[in-house]
Order: sequence, then structure tokens, then C-alpha cells
Amino acid sequence: MKDINSEDTIIFLATDPNIINFDILLQYIRDFCIEKQKIDSTDRFNMISFIENGPIYFEDFTYNPDYMINSFKPYAKKIKNINVDGGIMVAITFIIDTFKTVAGKTMRLIVIMDKLTPKMKYQEVLEDLISKVKDFPFFIDFIRFNSDDPKEDARYIKFAKFCNGTCFFVKNLKELYGVLIELSKKKKLKANYKLDQKIELKIPEENVPFFENMAQNLVKAYSDNKIQKCSICGEPKNLYKCPKCGAISHRECLVSWSEFSNIGIINVFRCQNCFNLLKLPYEFVINVLNKKQGKKESEQISINWLNEQDKQLREKDGSQEIIIGKSLISSDEIQNTDEIFDLKNDIDKIEIIICPNCGKLTTSEFKICLDCGKNLK
Repeated sequence: MKDINSEDTIIFLATDPNIINFDILLQYIRDFCIEKQKIDSTDRFNMISFIENGPIYFEDFTYNPDYMINSFKPYAKKIKNINVDGGIMVAITFIIDTFKTVAGKTMRLIVIMDKLTPKMKYQEVLEDLISKVKDFPFFIDFIRFNSDDPKEDARYIKFAKFCNGTCFFVKNLKELYGVLIELSKKKKLKANYKLDQKIELKIPEENVPFFENMAQNLVKAYSDNKIQKCSICGEPKNLYKCPKCGAISHRECLVSWSEFSNIGIINVFRCQNCFNLLKLPYEFVINVLNKKQGKKESEQISINWLNEQDKQLREKDGSQEIIIGKSLISSDEIQNTDEIFDLKNDIDKIEIIICPNCGKLTTSEFKICLDCGKNLK
């Protein structure tokens, strides 16, 4: 029985084209992707870096490493203005958005750095965010090329450990290649993700609100004079639907289904049709389980469930568009933008939050959401 550990990996190029030969580096990244797909053909990839206009990355993960590498090549020599904090934040935000709609994935971020890579400025903020998503499961590995700053090296060793990963140190391209091939191997999961068992992942209680905010509520299904039946038990009446795909079910039946598809929180689970993240009131779920009111016991998660998801993702893969973001606001600009920011002197007080209107990730120093413009406070 196959473990549920198909991997989505983002490569963050936090390097200077004058330090590392990017033609060789991109070939190494291609080889890394090919090696991973030899192990598991369902693994997908993305890349992030920075050019003058801001972060650059693909709109979604892709199964096609050749397309990813060839599309990225024209921008390789334009890489500049690396923002380590911003790149990691973009990657984690991207991974969180993927987690909302894709099940059974290990999320990975590999950051390639050199001696000219700028230092992290807001490690505490990143650690606050990572503490919430480490249970996805999620791993960050760092590769430091020809680094000559022992103090910064020690900082990344500690940070990598916090992120379930490792900090590697290489002196030349041959060693870099060896590390990438080593990293192509599957990450070992703490939880026992067997497809013939219930998922044993448990989310820490303090992080439960974070995950509940990512999930969508069910919508009452109205018949419009058509006979509608539950997709789980086949019976009509008192039906609800997934807001993304419209799959119709009884809430009680979804409680039974959630026992096998939840993410470590009994009331937050995957839609049985589109894998979207859904939620039910916690009290309702506990009440149904205690009274055993489920209309029909759901089948346990099977390999076919994830195979169907993989099929759907491949159909949408196509040619991913490269996204070039707006320039990130500099520290000087932040200090002079009182209408947008509410910075505290103590950065430990900054928290990661989700906009209640659009669901995008942001931090507590913002007064308005930069994605939808709604007030956050």
C-alpha cells in the first residue's frame, strides 16, 4: 500500500547570477525534478525568484519540469533584489492556497543561497507562520553556496531545524548537484499516512482556528423542483453542497466521511468530490458522532480517491503562466505608510492572520488587506 506522500516542491532561487552559473543550475534543478518523478510521477514543481519588478513564479505547480525550466531561462540573468523573507512568505502563502484544494501532499520548499544573498530581517514573523503550517506536512531545506558568514550559517541551521529540514553547505557546483539529488528523495513523515487507515495527523489546539479559517462552510442545497440525493447515502432531503463543486450530501453523512478525510481536526475535511477544504460546526460533529446519527458509514480513503485527484490536476496542468509580482514595499516605505501599516516596535507581537473577506494570508501589522482592500481591524 502506497503512503500518501506525493510531494509538491518549490525551488526558491535566492542567488546571484554572477556567483552561480545559472545555465548549469537550471539543468541541475531539472535533474532534481526528473529524479523525483522517477520515484513518484505525481510529484509537482514550482520556482520562485526576484527580478526588478518583484517576485517571479508560476501560477500553479506543474508536472512538467522541462516547461518550467525553459520558461524560467529568459529571466535567470535578470534575477536581482532578492528578498529572502518575501520569497519564503510568497512560497508559504502559495503552499497554503494549494493545501485548501489538494489532498495527500507533502509540501516542500528548497532555498538555494550564496554569499551575496541578503539576510533574513523578520525571522520571528516567518517562524510564527511556519509554526502553523508545519503539520501539513511541510519542510524547508536550505542550500548555502560558498557562504562565509559563520553567524548567519548558524542562524540558518537553527531555522532549518525549526522548519523540519536541513541546512546544507556546498563549496562548488558538483557538491550542489549532489545535495539536490539527495533532496530528490522522499521526506519521512511523522504521522502514519497509510491509505488503508484513518489519517492520524493531529493539529495542535492553538493552530485549530488558523486551519478552520482556511476551510469553507457548506451551502444549503435547494432543489428547484428537481429530486436531489445525497452523494454518500443516496437519500434525499436536508441536503447541503460544497461551494466549490456543488457536490450534495447530508451533513450527517459528511461527519462519517470526515472521520477518514479530515486534516487532523475532526470538523475540517476534504470534499469527497473536488478535495476542497470544508468545515462543519465542531459541536455538530461531536453530537453526531456521540449519537451515531450518521446515515451511512463512509468508505475509508482508497488509492482511487487520490488517483482521481491526480487525474484532475493533470487535466488543469497545461502551460502554467509566469507571474511577475509588484515590487515588495521596502522598510523605508513601510515606516512612512501609516494608512496601510500599524507597525509595532516589538516584532514578536506581529502575527499571521487570514483576511476574513478574501481568505488571503497577511500579517497583523496591516490595517487593510492588500489583495481585496477590506479593513482588517
